[in-house]
Amino acid sequence: MTFLDMRTIIFSYALTAVVCVLVITLLWLQNRKRFQGSTFWVVDFLCQTAALFLIILRGNIPDWASIVLANSLVLIGAFLGYIGLLRFVGERSSQIHNYIILALLSLVHVYLTFVQPDLHARAFNTSAGLLIICFQCSWLMLYRVPAGLRPLTRGVGITFGLYCLVSIIRMVYFFTGAPSGTDFFHSNSLDALAMVAYQTLFILLTYSLALMLNQRLTQDVATQEEKFSRAFHSSPYAILLTRLSDGRIIEVNDGFVDIFGYQYADVKEESTPGLRIWDKPQSREALISDLLGRGKVRRREFQFRKKSGELIDGLFSAEVITINHEKCILSSIDDISARKRAEEALQASNSYLERLNNALADAIFVVKYPERVVEYLNDAATAMFGYSREEVLGKNGLLFYPDQAGYLRSHEFFQEAIQEGKNLARFETTLKRKNGGIFPVWFTATFLKENDRITKFIVIVQDITEQKRDSDTIRQLNLALEQRVADRTKELNDTQVALLNLVDDLNQSTREINSANRSLEAVNQELASFSYTVSHDLRAPLRSISGFSAALQEDYGDRLGDEGKNYLERIQRATQVMGQLIDDLLNLSRVTKAEFYRQDFDLSGMVRELAEAEQQKNPLANLAIDIQEGIVVRADQRLMNIAMINLLDNAWKFTGKKEHPHIEFGAEIRNDETVIFVRDNGAGFNMAYVDKIFGAFQRLHKVDDYPGTGIGLATVRRIIERHGGRIWAEGEVGKGAAFFFTLEG
Repeated sequence: MTFLDMRTIIFSYALTAVVCVLVITLLWLQNRKRFQGSTFWVVDFLCQTAALFLIILRGNIPDWASIVLANSLVLIGAFLGYIGLLRFVGERSSQIHNYIILALLSLVHVYLTFVQPDLHARAFNTSAGLLIICFQCSWLMLYRVPAGLRPLTRGVGITFGLYCLVSIIRMVYFFTGAPSGTDFFHSNSLDALAMVAYQTLFILLTYSLALMLNQRLTQDVATQEEKFSRAFHSSPYAILLTRLSDGRIIEVNDGFVDIFGYQYADVKEESTPGLRIWDKPQSREALISDLLGRGKVRRREFQFRKKSGELIDGLFSAEVITINHEKCILSSIDDISARKRAEEALQASNSYLERLNNALADAIFVVKYPERVVEYLNDAATAMFGYSREEVLGKNGLLFYPDQAGYLRSHEFFQEAIQEGKNLARFETTLKRKNGGIFPVWFTATFLKENDRITKFIVIVQDITEQKRDSDTIRQLNLALEQRVADRTKELNDTQVALLNLVDDLNQSTREINSANRSLEAVNQELASFSYTVSHDLRAPLRSISGFSAALQEDYGDRLGDEGKNYLERIQRATQVMGQLIDDLLNLSRVTKAEFYRQDFDLSGMVRELAEAEQQKNPLANLAIDIQEGIVVRADQRLMNIAMINLLDNAWKFTGKKEHPHIEFGAEIRNDETVIFVRDNGAGFNMAYVDKIFGAFQRLHKVDDYPGTGIGLATVRRIIERHGGRIWAEGEVGKGAAFFFTLEG
């Protein structure tokens, strides 16, 4: 008989356990969605409590329940508590060894209960199991958890360490103390003290777990507050926290200071109506009404006033929140003023281009590919073909062809242009008006790509009925002139009068030809003037598009996403290409109308200087360049400088991918004529297309492989022809190209 009544201790322990279960259950209800593992703790405490009540009923229920099941529940509950701790700290590990240990301990307990009953040995068995599990719990909470969590888990770890100490004392007593029989309620004093210790530790464990959960919750709240504070102040948007009732400003972020120009001291103790941030007070009143009804608003556009008085356009989002039992508004304002100006500039540019397209005499279509559904046409197209826009938009291009065969021929031509990578295709064909009339045209088309896939064609149709008629007239005049010359020549053999008549006719023909030449010269001057005017007028919207797209990319690139950034980059590339095309058109027109002055100069020296400048600007590795000395020509030095720049730039571009690029400049005598050449070992070209190489906008290579506008060689041809010379080219795919020219005089 001990001085401590074991039955009273166990009953007190059970009542204490019930209270602890209620505490742990309350913590679980409050934090089960926030932290993992607390469910296992509830089950652990329930198992421990159930075991105590089974022990209390010992003698009134079977031994397998009051002894084996009770001790098994103690060990299983302890193991589930360990699992809960693992989940709480985010650890994952295999538990096979613990399953095996629990099974062995239960089997030993069955043996010591039914085969060879021994209360002293059962106490040792239970203490050994608790020592194994509690040691793992203590080691986990003191050493295995991340360093940042150890201040929170240390108390729980120490508690489990004390559990280990009590279990060790009970195990040592097994070897040193006297057996206590088989009646648990008549155990020795040490067993009674152990139960008191376990009861005390159970209370301490409950307190330690509750404290750990509260500290973890406090830490998480502090972390969330820090995240919110950082997000609040680092946001590029203007963020305000205001009182719903009167607009009193509670807090603003750095974005508000940057956008509105106020300092933090300016807004302290102020309100949004007092600072006149809203351009229209009634806008705020309507917004407050919506917030009261719906609780939040998203991305509504309003005008706001900065400290300086300047108005800005902003996208306003807000939500009603409660702080200290008072309703407040958390709102953000995204300054979209620059974006709106860019959109307005783009709309103005599009409107300008629309007016320009409608002012042109040529018909312009935008056609979807591969469907060939007409998407856009200008006024000239409706006038040329006799259809209204409603009759054409959304219809197939077959509408304009005389028959299916003509449509298929043009389709094959486009397919060939696409396969060869020609960005601009031009050919002569016939088309049909609404009234059935057939007329000849020059058909020019350039394709547009999206994601490396051709999606549209821009088609320009030039009615050449008048040109064809003029050509026929000139041909007939030439035939008539030839016949008249033949007739006059025959008459010359007969009479001198016939010779005089022939001279008169020739003079008349000369006057007619001179008149025709003057008309052609006037047409050329008008075309050059038109090209110059259009090119200059196009620069202003291009600069706006390029400038605002660059501003968007610089100021708002981090908010546009990959797709938005891709759109801006494509806009900038397109404006750069358009700008280069305008420059090339201006150069081409200047060549035609520029003053012409011949003088003797060293063409070899000019080429050497241009080559050195090109190598500095666009260096080619392993370049070998041969320049023949002493080539002196009589020509316009300024125009020849332009021609040689274009020829050298062409050679540089098409040899740039060669491992050992080679460029040669020289002259040779052919049929008593000096022929000057520029030769390279670059990409070369197919001689089947040599007739197109000097045409404006003609390209024999893909623009992605060799960039350019197709104007350079057309410019060279005009310069050589102004000198009364000839120019031609020879080449072979992959083996280089050579350009030859002669100069008159």
